[in-house]
Amino acid sequence: MTIDRVTFMSRAQARALRPMAGSAIISINSVSETIAELQPGWAARLTLVFDDSDDRRSGLRCFTLDMARQVLDFMREQQSAQKFLYVHCTMGSSRSAAVAIALSEVFNLACFKEGVGRTNASRWPHYNRLVYRMLIDEHLWQEEGIEPYS
Repeated sequence: MTIDRVTFMSRAQARALRPMAGSAIISINSVSETIAELQPGWAARLTLVFDDSDDRRSGLRCFTLDMARQVLDFMREQQSAQKFLYVHCTMGSSRSAAVAIALSEVFNLACFKEGVGRTNASRWPHYNRLVYRMLIDEHLWQEEGIEPYS
């Protein structure tokens, strides 16, 4: 089994989804939300809590470098163990899109928006730029062996 595609969706879509065997999910929740209750049967789940902001000065809880590492580590752990990867956030268009698009680029995966079809950064302009940039930068720093922000 190998993950060859990542699909992003809304919280409501993720809650209704009955996972197929070999499915992993990254569950993104806002600070003001309870953690999403998903259907049983997920082979692996990473839960993150941060707000949809690309301005670290906003006072909101933004995506962090530690979260970027968690996402990349989760993907590396699941890449050969699972077949499907899903990512959800509240609306399924900004935070989850940024994670899915970044992972698709880093790991050479097809990227899909649930209910829409195949997409990428140029076709889906609504993704969170901070989340996307931090994931791409952290991946590049890990590949080069350089500690970020040192």
